[in-house]
Amino acid sequence: MLNVHHLELFYYVVEFQGITQASRLMPYGLSQPAISLQLNDLERQLGARLFQRRPFKLTPIGERVYAFIKPFFSGLKGLSEELLTRAPVLVRIAGPPVVLRDYLPPILRPLAGAFPNLSFSLKAGLQGHIEEWFESRQVDLAVTMLEGDLPRSFQHQPLLDLPLALLVPVASSLRSAEQLWKKPRIQERLISPPATDAISKAFESGLKRNAVIWDVRADMSSIELVESYVAKGFGVGVTLMVPGCSYIPEVRALPLPGFPLVPIGLIWQGEPEPVVAALMKAITAEAGLMRQQQINHLSAA
Repeated sequence: MLNVHHLELFYYVVEFQGITQASRLMPYGLSQPAISLQLNDLERQLGARLFQRRPFKLTPIGERVYAFIKPFFSGLKGLSEELLTRAPVLVRIAGPPVVLRDYLPPILRPLAGAFPNLSFSLKAGLQGHIEEWFESRQVDLAVTMLEGDLPRSFQHQPLLDLPLALLVPVASSLRSAEQLWKKPRIQERLISPPATDAISKAFESGLKRNAVIWDVRADMSSIELVESYVAKGFGVGVTLMVPGCSYIPEVRALPLPGFPLVPIGLIWQGEPEPVVAALMKAITAEAGLMRQQQINHLSAA
């Protein structure tokens, strides 16, 4: 019985018109002597020469063998891609609620079209939770705030830096954050994510830069809760300004110029699966568009 691997090597030698080219261009590396040795074995098994080496030319028997094996080997790549798009694929994504709610849907929609059997598992949480989920193999990819040193097993890619803002009720008399800084004592209740969150840390750093003390606080587990409680009149909230994302009608955003930006990025472990790599590429492209929106907004201002 003929060796299938030898037949595969013969297919690539014909496709690339010679052993030298095949050794360089075929999908997996193999030296010229190794290819020659195995093709000599194939010719011995067949009892005939398959091709002329220099210049390259198939013999009549070589043409017959190539015509027989070509449909199989040329169709392998297409079969692999077809199976990839049809096989059930689960991608487990983690991130803050605002990212999962507003940022991901337009990215996931075209990806779902490319992978018809694609399904998603979304887990909302802060960076500390996300690191724990990676350690226990519960997620494949995270789009989140990048803070501090990540564990060595993690890989990350910065996407963009988002500015902070204060949220006030839509009927509030406050028109800028500077109005608060001018007060001898800020009486408004401060509503923010937990003190350990990257948003709160950046905000505290900005307060110090402006020599402002603002201690009264209501901690919320997410900036969505911050937004909701501000809308109900519980105080002034700290949030992120995400390009293209709007707030609920009951609140207004006051920019915080001069405050630190909050870095957003991707976190993953190991070599990503093809569908995860495609998702990462789409997220990176969307982040580029958001950066351009930021630039356009600053230019218009």
